[in-house]
This record gives sequence, C-alpha cells and structure tokens, in this order.
Amino acid sequence: MKGIFETFHEGFETVVRKPERVLKKDYGAELLKDLPNSFFRERKFEEYRKLGFPVWKRMELAGLELPDFPPACTFDTNLQSVMDCSDLSLFESLDFPGSDRKYVLLADVFHTCGVCSALNGFGFMRMEGNSIDSSAVVVEGDSKLDVLYKSSFRVSNIRVLVKKGSSLLMRLVSLDEGFSISNIYIFLEEGAKVEFEILQVSLGKAAVAVMTEGKEGSAAKVSPRLGVKNGVFDSMFWSKAERESTVEVEGKGIVAGNGKMIFRGVMNINRGFKSGEYHEHFKTLLLDEKSSFEAIPSLFVADNEVSASHGVSSSPLPDDELFYLLSRGFDKQEATEMIAKGFIMDLEFPEEAADIVDRLF
Repeated sequence: MKGIFETFHEGFETVVRKPERVLKKDYGAELLKDLPNSFFRERKFEEYRKLGFPVWKRMELAGLELPDFPPACTFDTNLQSVMDCSDLSLFESLDFPGSDRKYVLLADVFHTCGVCSALNGFGFMRMEGNSIDSSAVVVEGDSKLDVLYKSSFRVSNIRVLVKKGSSLLMRLVSLDEGFSISNIYIFLEEGAKVEFEILQVSLGKAAVAVMTEGKEGSAAKVSPRLGVKNGVFDSMFWSKAERESTVEVEGKGIVAGNGKMIFRGVMNINRGFKSGEYHEHFKTLLLDEKSSFEAIPSLFVADNEVSASHGVSSSPLPDDELFYLLSRGFDKQEATEMIAKGFIMDLEFPEEAADIVDRLF
C-alpha cells in the first residue's frame, strides 16, 4: 500500500526530479531531546539525517528565518489519539515522497502537533501559530474532516486512509503568511471515495503536494482553490489508481501583485487501468501585470481503454465582467474583488474562508 509513484515511462521522466541538496551539519539530534521519545522518531531520523535539504529553484529559501523550536502551535481537535502508531505500521503503509522527502521526514520526526486517529462521522483539526505537524487518519463509513491552518511558518504531513466502501469529504483551509510546506497523501481502498476541497492563500512562499492513490473502483475528486500575493506558490497534484476508478482534479488559482503560481499535474495510468477516467484541469486568474503562472503537466498513459484529459489556462480579469460592474457604480478595486472572489469561492468552505481570501486584496 506504499505511495510509490512511477517517474519513468518508456524513456521519459516526469518533471519531479531529485533536487540538488545542500549538505550541512544537522542539529536534529539535539532538537530531539526536547520531544517525547519514541521508536517512530528515532527510526525516521536515521533516514532524515542522511538527506541534505533541497535546493529549490522556483521557491528560493535563502533568507528564511526559522522560528524557535519547538514552534508555538495552538492545536485544537475533536479527534482522539485512539490508535497506537508508535510501531510505525500505519505511517509506513502510507509512506509517500511528498513535495520532497526531506520535508516529509522533518514533519514526521520533529512534529509537535497532530493526531493518529480513527474517524467515523465528523472531525476537525485547527492549528494556529508556527507548527511542525504530522497526522494520520483512518476513515470508515460516511465521514467529513475539516482542517484549518493559520501560520507564518509551517511544515505539515497529513495521511488519510479511506477504508473499503467508505467515503470522505475533506476540506482544508489555510492562510500562510510566511513559509509553508503541505504534504497530503490519501489512499483509497476498493470502492472508497474522497472529495478533497482545498482553499489555501499564501502571502509568502508556499508549496503543497497532494497525492491520491486508489484501488479498484475508487473515486477521487480534488478541488484546489489557491491564491498567492507577492510570493511564490508551488503546487503539485499527483494521482494513481487501478481499474474502473475515476480521478478528477479541477483547480483554480488567483495570483496578485508580483506573485507567481506553479501548477504541476502528474497522472499515472498503468496497464490494467481499463474503463477508468482521469481528468485534470487548472485555471488561473492573473490580477496584475506582474503576476505570473507556470504549468508543468505530466500525463503517462500505458493503457488503451481509458478516458483521460489534461488542460491548463490563465487569463487576466475578464474585460466584459469588469466593464459591467464599473457601469453599475463599483470602483475598479471593488469590481476586481467581486470577480476574484466569485472565481475562487465557488465551493462550500468553512466560515473562516472569506476572511482568508480577503488577504489577497
């Protein structure tokens, strides 16, 4: 059940390459003294300390100010740590590369927030302030999970296992004012379903990696709504499923000021997928002349009996909509906000979402 995704296909390689790494003295062993000791942390640390930090070309990390350790995380949840994950069984079965393996391991080893829990019904997690967090949730029945982040520094892992025949509506809302790395992995057993809705606004440097992997007859729908202002937002959506499954990624983004958004879509369709459907599309609205967008799609198809599509687009504010609102007495700033909010707020997010989107203007 491990989240291993193919990166090669008939001599071609995806754009997700191994990055250059900076190898410097790692003070991780000293930091571990401030955390509860566990076999989980120690085992993961052995891999963590051997990897250097990646040199990211599109999200320069120079000048990043690290918070005090452990970070001041305010954590609130109705989920209970009812499962014993100290033996690593759940985390190893749901292992995944994330945006970069170093950051996945960092959150697993040094987390100070998070839960390891079962969910059957409604659950929520709220984290405010700087955080390093790692959570694993096993879903049964028809369930719903809301996750809220507000931070200036964050490295997060969320692993979700949706059991056979179960369904999950997961909604994540995040305001990141500085630096953030989000790694999310959702594994679907036979016939399981997930709808994952994301609203993430960054005012600094952010990366999000969402990976879904499904067994036969599963269904995954991922709906990201992303915004960035005067910063860089690097997003990756990676999907893999077995026969008679459906995968849909339908995303929208807003870029303001001199911000830049990067969308990476990786779709693996292996032999035996038969009768499945894969669709991935992303639209971006550029609010300013200096706003920019970059798309890096990778679509690997090794089976004939599939329906697959991949598309991206970007555009400035629609002239006709802007003219209509101006003619009704709104000024340009008000009209811009109305159009942009209507574009990105087309899903039913928690109450905090409207205030978070306001930060883009």
